[in-house]
Amino acid sequence: MKVLEKLIDQFFGKGMAKWYVLLFMVYYSAISLVNHYMFRTASLDLGVYTNAIYDYAHFRPNDCTLLPNQNATLENVRLSNKWSDHFSITQVLYTPFQFVFESYTLLLIQITSILFGGWGVYRFFVERFANYSLATLAMVHFYWVFGIHSALAFDYHDNVIGSMLVPWLFVFLTREKWWQFSLLALAILGCKETMSILLISIFGVLSIWPLVKTKKQRFAAASLAIASVCYFLIVTKWAMPTLADNNQTYSHFKYSALGNSYGE
Repeated sequence: MKVLEKLIDQFFGKGMAKWYVLLFMVYYSAISLVNHYMFRTASLDLGVYTNAIYDYAHFRPNDCTLLPNQNATLENVRLSNKWSDHFSITQVLYTPFQFVFESYTLLLIQITSILFGGWGVYRFFVERFANYSLATLAMVHFYWVFGIHSALAFDYHDNVIGSMLVPWLFVFLTREKWWQFSLLALAILGCKETMSILLISIFGVLSIWPLVKTKKQRFAAASLAIASVCYFLIVTKWAMPTLADNNQTYSHFKYSALGNSYGE
């Protein structure tokens, strides 16, 4: 037993976490960046969003020529604004990097966000359990999740950026750092309109069973869950249809078997 504990401390003890971050940085790059270099990436979603941040970097709204309207004809294949398809306003923050990394920008942002998310898992476990070996094991387990591999293998997704910030929400909620918690929540919501559904689910539960049973944590979790509901409804029922061609409704409601509206 002591030999096993010594091996765990040797490979996962204090100071080892940074080496695993470096290892997975190389590993993820070998999947994502090599795919792009070998022309194995696609216009959806990487090409569309690379086109979008190029437009933002030149101070103009994105006029997406890669994504046709519903029921489009060959004479009418333009989508006037990508935000009417997915409300991904956080992408504007990435635009300065486009001048340096060009078509690799979003792939590098995605890899960095995954590494950052794993470090958030590490910090949460260190602060919660004061055990560096357990924290490093949790981080490595996080980095091996299949969903991360499938996302890297198929280009770029705003969902990944938002999801990787969630562990840091737990860190700031536990520390009761409310400014950092609020700003990070806004950044996650801005990644994509569907991220609000994720936050509704997570923080709706944490408002009932908080990480640490304090009134402040319970209130913060409940407030974020309610704010996420409001954000989703405002964005999908008003903002996105306003930006869309012919004021069309939100195009990603795929649950008509359950009803024709959110309420149903």
